[in-house]
Formats: sequence, C-alpha cells, structure tokens
Amino acid sequence: MRPSRDEEVRTTPLEGVWSADADAPTPRGGGDPVTEDHDWLEIFAGPPGEQSLRDAQGAPELRRQAMRWQPLALPQEQESWLDEAWRELPVEVRSAAAELASGAGATAVARGRALSVAHVRNLRHQAGVALAAAQRRHSPGTDAVLLATIGQRAAVPDAELSRYLPPGPSAARAVLLMHLGAEPPVTWAGRLHGFWTLTAEALDMRLRTLSRAVPLSPTLGQAVASRIGIDVGVPWWDLLSDPRSPVVTRMGGWVAR
Repeated sequence: MRPSRDEEVRTTPLEGVWSADADAPTPRGGGDPVTEDHDWLEIFAGPPGEQSLRDAQGAPELRRQAMRWQPLALPQEQESWLDEAWRELPVEVRSAAAELASGAGATAVARGRALSVAHVRNLRHQAGVALAAAQRRHSPGTDAVLLATIGQRAAVPDAELSRYLPPGPSAARAVLLMHLGAEPPVTWAGRLHGFWTLTAEALDMRLRTLSRAVPLSPTLGQAVASRIGIDVGVPWWDLLSDPRSPVVTRMGGWVAR
C-alpha cells in the first residue's frame, strides 16, 4: 500500500519541513527561528496564515513567490512504477535505504542493525540501482531531465523535482535522486534536507557571501540572495538566524557577530 501524502514530509537539519503541499519550509518545531523575539522576523519566517507577508514591515513576499508543483495524479487504485519498484525491494534494503535518505549517518544505521558500514551503503546502492532501472524502463529520459533541472543550482526544492516523477514514497524519490548523483546541500547548520544539488558546497558558499553583505534587512537580504543564486523558497533567513551562523539577528535584520 502506498503511503498517504501526509507521510511524504522531508526534514532538514533545522528540523523544518518541506512538502509539495507547502509554500515554504516551516521553522524548527513549527515555531520561530532564533530571532530574539523580533516581530518582523516572526511573521517573516512563521507559517503562512491569514496575515500576508506584506503586513510584516520590510519582509519580502517569499511565500507568495514560492513555487508549488504537484506530481501527476494517478487514479487511486493505480500503482505508479515508483511505488511498485520501491515495494518490490527486500525489506532490509528498503528500510536501510530510507534511513540513509532521511539523513541518518551510515555509521548510526549500521550500528543499529549490527551491520558493517560498507554493507549498509551497499544496501542503499542496491535500492538505487533497482529504482534507476525501473525509471529507465518506465520513464526513459527522466533521469536526464532531473539532472538538467538541478544543473548548477545551489538548492532545488524536492517539490520542484517531484513534478517529473509519479506519486510514490518520498524516501524512494530521495534514494533515486541520490543514486543519480544529487545530494542535500551542505550548510553551516548541516545538510538542508528537502533540497537537492549536484555541488554539495554551493549553497554554503552563497550563504557565506550573503553573510558578508551584513547589515541586512529582510528586503535587502532577499535581493542579495536572488542576485547570488539562492532560489526563492530556500530558507536563507532561518540559516542566517541559526546559532552556527556567522551573523546574528537584530531589530530590522542581521548584523555581524
């Protein structure tokens, strides 16, 4: 049985979420980033509500610009090739691959299963090979489209890539993307899960460029982020507000530590 849409939620190291049904990531725990309780950033980074981002002074309308893609819907009773290929994997292979795709380290997964790290990585490889074979059989050329869509971009939302794949478990999609060479971007706050890149350090480099532009207001921050190649929807405001960031939040924006 394929999982419900509610189960397809990707987490980030910031403990935010991104899904195809969401306008933008929700900050850790559904609350606010580290903001020192500044009202403008609470509205800016908080979940969408009745109050428009226009009502937050200086806050850019990121959520209104955020892209919303949906995978092609299939009849409820029809199983997609991604569903089928994932279901047909041995339980051990599927389970280990899903854990690794969710961001768990190979060492931790291996320890929990009393397996070697090499064996755990091989299980994920087996899953990737099987899913890639199913993709080539049922949807030839989709791999090239996915890689071209990511291209040189620093962080592409999982929701954008899902438009090229049929409905299926988010773990299956992640395993396939990882097998094709994509990975979650690296940042000073850890891996940004729910986003994909072909160059792991690209987003971190752009964030550091953004941090050197302080002092920044939300509006100026969005302008700089767009200019240096950070896509709309990437939660740069949460990342700048993270305790490991080289900048800190102050009333009206961010300043150097």
